[in-house]
Formats: sequence, C-alpha cells, structure tokens
Amino acid sequence: MHNWSIRFDALLALLIAVLFFIMTLCLTFLISHRATDRLKDEVGTTLSATAYQLSDKLDHYMWSRTAEVNVLRTLPTIVL
Repeated sequence: MHNWSIRFDALLALLIAVLFFIMTLCLTFLISHRATDRLKDEVGTTLSATAYQLSDKLDHYMWSRTAEVNVLRTLPTIVL
C-alpha cells in the first residue's frame, strides 16, 4: 500500500507541474498579446503626431515660399 502512495504523489506532482506549465503559457500569451496591442497603439499615436507636425511644417514652409514668389512677382523686370 505504501508503494501506491508514492505513485499517487508522483502523479499529483506531475499534474500540478503540467497545470503550472499550461497556466504559464496562457499568461505569457495574454501578456504578450496585450503588450503588442499597447505597442501598436503607441506607434500609431506617435506616427499620427509626427504626420501632423510634418504637415504643419510643410504648410508653413509652402506659405512662406508663396509669399516670396508674390514679392518676386511684384518686382520690375530687368532687361539687359
């Protein structure tokens, strides 16, 4: 009867180890999935802000160049 108890203890230890392994895999997958989603959101937000800043600077740059062209347009032409 004592021999049966050792087998049961080993089987119980094995089942607990398998349970912890499965739980670890599930938690790793869940944490990885959430971290990936947060990273995608952060990259999207950063990219959106960068695009907005780029378009704002480009708009300002083009507005300045338009003003320069308008000034040049009003200057008299020099004929040699």
